[in-house]
Amino acid sequence: MPGWAGRTAPGRGWWRCAGWAGRARPAWPSSTRTGIWPKSGVCWQFPAEDPAVLAAEFGILAAQLGARDVVDPRDPVASVHAVLARAEGGWLVVFDNVPGRTAVTPFVPPAGAGRVLITTQNQHWPHGQTLDVPVLDPEVAAGFLVDRTGDPDRTVARELAVELGGLPLALEQAAAYMQATGTTSARYLLLFRDRQADLLAHGEAAGHPADVAATLGLALSRLEDEAPAAAGLVRVLAFLAPEPVSLALLLAGEEAVGRLGPETAAVVGPLLGDPVAAGDAITALRRYSPVSPAGDGLVLVHRLVQAITRAQLSAEAAGQWEQAARALVEAAVPAEPRLPAAWC
Repeated sequence: MPGWAGRTAPGRGWWRCAGWAGRARPAWPSSTRTGIWPKSGVCWQFPAEDPAVLAAEFGILAAQLGARDVVDPRDPVASVHAVLARAEGGWLVVFDNVPGRTAVTPFVPPAGAGRVLITTQNQHWPHGQTLDVPVLDPEVAAGFLVDRTGDPDRTVARELAVELGGLPLALEQAAAYMQATGTTSARYLLLFRDRQADLLAHGEAAGHPADVAATLGLALSRLEDEAPAAAGLVRVLAFLAPEPVSLALLLAGEEAVGRLGPETAAVVGPLLGDPVAAGDAITALRRYSPVSPAGDGLVLVHRLVQAITRAQLSAEAAGQWEQAARALVEAAVPAEPRLPAAWC
């Protein structure tokens, strides 16, 4: 999973977190933003998805710092930057859920003895500035569930952690649901296996405004608007095993179009046999992180992304996309599958 990333520069550090591993949160759970600490300096979290909201937050911080008259009362961003540049103590500012690098650049303090933390779903950041945060190891995830819920059954907690794919947001949401309803881990595991889509839309994760289903659903909806072929590719991948997939093999042959239904062919047909079009689709996907690189030419879709993608489809549409996935896999199998050279 794409995740933590960073680049250090004199007097500051740039970090970002991306992906369905769940955006990182600062260590102050009680508020979306903190304030001025006498010994620690400034610690502030900015909701950064909407530039207008982000700019307004700078006005609030400028007032807290008494910075409106430092540079220009009409420019709270410049005023805050000036105060932070002169501050002797350390400071931390967090830009949460940044849509892209260019969106946040004008707001990042250019100087000072502090640190900047950027969280984002967008994977398009220069090499060396990013550090991936993987999903949690099953044992670590099980320990979290035991600690968070107070249910000591570690065996069941591990099974549930595997079902949730180690996704931190999903783990927190599940734990919140169990705590709120008094449900045991064993009962929740049975419910999840039977009503996965329903439970992904229930439970409130601390510090996160939306559940897993809504968070992923919003990203997929935006992807549908911006790049229909990329959204179609996610639907195809949703009906494959949650393992690394070679897109070079899956999308290799234009002749596979004849095996697709008219609706699915219209969407993903342009990707077949065209590495440039396929590359454009992957570029679009990485803006919202529904897929992760998994090696040379391989991509991986998290099992919960797959589940939510399938749940958003009608029964008829699900059948069409499942048939498309099957057809593309069958077309990718060489005529002599037992010969290793045939797969090259």
